[in-house]
Amino acid sequence: MSPENLHQIIQRGEGIQVEFKKASFELPKNVFESVCAMLNREGGHLFLGITNEGKIEGVLEEFISGMKSSFVSSVNNIAQLNPKYYLNIHDVVIDDKKILYAYIPESSQVHRYLGKVFDRNEDGDFDISNNPDLVRQLHLRKQGSFSENTIYKVITLEDLRVDLIQRSRILANNNKPDYRQYTYP
Repeated sequence: MSPENLHQIIQRGEGIQVEFKKASFELPKNVFESVCAMLNREGGHLFLGITNEGKIEGVLEEFISGMKSSFVSSVNNIAQLNPKYYLNIHDVVIDDKKILYAYIPESSQVHRYLGKVFDRNEDGDFDISNNPDLVRQLHLRKQGSFSENTIYKVITLEDLRVDLIQRSRILANNNKPDYRQYTYP
């Protein structure tokens, strides 16, 4: 996304799909709560180096590399974000200041950060772990939105393409050598 497009998003302010975090030299402690909540809700845009009021303060140059590395390590660490999710974070210059930006898509799964389920409402991230009704609604919403969570009772093994099953086995084995080869009847 171009700096001009990002600047337009920043000018509109925070909302359910836009989150600003002041971050001059380190990742804010609650940044992954926002990542988790955005994955669980509608996705959105995460900006580091911008105050809640939308003032672009920037991230100090000497800390950018470490912050990017920490961000990527955390979203790919199943002990922190479960299930983990592959995300990129980019440094962008806006108004002559460097900020960090990540686009976070809506995920097909329900994610937890440090064992807690977070959801987004307006411009806030809320721990809904202790509210079974909200967690259930989140699961139901995800189930209805993504086909990989749907069980199609009318499809049989004969409907599947054998050549694609074999390709998937090879890919899985290449990505994880200890993957067990399963055979299907």
